[in-house]
Amino acid sequence: MDSYYGNDYGTFAINRLDGIEYITENQTIDVSDRDYFREALFSEAEYVISKPVNSKTDGSLITVACYPIFSKASEKVGFVAAAISLKKLTELTDNLSFYNGKSLIADSSGSIYTNVDESLSDSLVRNIIEHIPYNSDSKVSYKDVVEENTDYVVFYAPIPNSYGWFLCTAVHRSELFRDAELLAKSLVGIGIVLLFVAISVSFLVSNLATKRIRILSGAMQDVRQGRLETSITLNGNDELSDLAEDFNIMVADIKKLMHKVYQQQKEERQRELQVLQSQINPHFLYNTLDTLQWKALEHGANELSELIVSLSSFFRISLSKGKEFITLEKELEHVKNYLVIQQFRYRDILEYNIDCDTELYKCSLPKILIQPLVENAIYHGIKPKLGSGAIRISVFEEDNILKIVVKDDGVGMNEEKLNQIKNNLDKHYTGNN
Repeated sequence: MDSYYGNDYGTFAINRLDGIEYITENQTIDVSDRDYFREALFSEAEYVISKPVNSKTDGSLITVACYPIFSKASEKVGFVAAAISLKKLTELTDNLSFYNGKSLIADSSGSIYTNVDESLSDSLVRNIIEHIPYNSDSKVSYKDVVEENTDYVVFYAPIPNSYGWFLCTAVHRSELFRDAELLAKSLVGIGIVLLFVAISVSFLVSNLATKRIRILSGAMQDVRQGRLETSITLNGNDELSDLAEDFNIMVADIKKLMHKVYQQQKEERQRELQVLQSQINPHFLYNTLDTLQWKALEHGANELSELIVSLSSFFRISLSKGKEFITLEKELEHVKNYLVIQQFRYRDILEYNIDCDTELYKCSLPKILIQPLVENAIYHGIKPKLGSGAIRISVFEEDNILKIVVKDDGVGMNEEKLNQIKNNLDKHYTGNN
């Protein structure tokens, strides 16, 4: 394992349940007293990320990710341990591009696990750490932070299955709302120019109304300087009095329009932020999975490399950049990735076949439609069988209708259970009608 955890980009080992870790075929170590091993041993999570530990070769800090290995009987028999240096995590956070923000990885206890960018002051870093949520969940949160008369928005993305780690990204508030402010100022400028033209025309045709025009011009200058509370009153029933009234109405409309546009821009920016927030954590995960995949190939672990590629593709299609509908081709690729992962977990007991005419690949359908059916077939059909089983997925067109059939040769169900399910489906569709 690169001389006992001595590589910046990630190394791999196989752990037994008794704590013996195989670094190479002839080299082992005992990790039964390590916190990450005990956590992985009793955890039900898909993987566990350890607290930082020191490399035995150069003393540098590394973190270890443990992925469980299951037997044919679905029993945990060991782990794949992947070591990644904190130096590599720093490279990943430095490469994040999020509104020119700066990122670091830390926890609520004040521990920082990546190098801090020089542009972040010590007091700002302390402020960021103080606002880290104590209860981590799957949601990305943010806090407004003021430091040295500068407003920041700090985003906190929890890293799953770690010891309370968060990806913290500090962004200047001016970066987030810059476009809305520019648009608002442009609208004010347009309104002022139009008013100036109207006033100039009135001045040329009404030499006797110079005083009233100066009043109106002064009000226009006030608006030009941003004082939108300006209002004027010109007595009379001539064009100037009408123009003054129109001026007041126009200023009020500009105020309403500015507020409306600002709110629309703000809401649009918030929606963009929500999409970007949901991508912070996946972006970190994709980079880590890509690193693990290349290191697996480097070590000749081709089967593990294939598993990591399938896992990365599975997550990417699941998110689909927020899209609700995807092509049938992508949906079948998503299901295939899921089956590859399940085959790795339940070796030799799961076979599958996917049959679909390529002419149907461009059909659009809701994403993640087939995978829950396949998952149900595995857990309620194949696993209880306690032996090998097969899943067949057929997609075809019949009477202008796209039909998807998922079959398994598992334990099946009795007639009473089948009738109960049919009745529930009938009630559901009857109720919707």
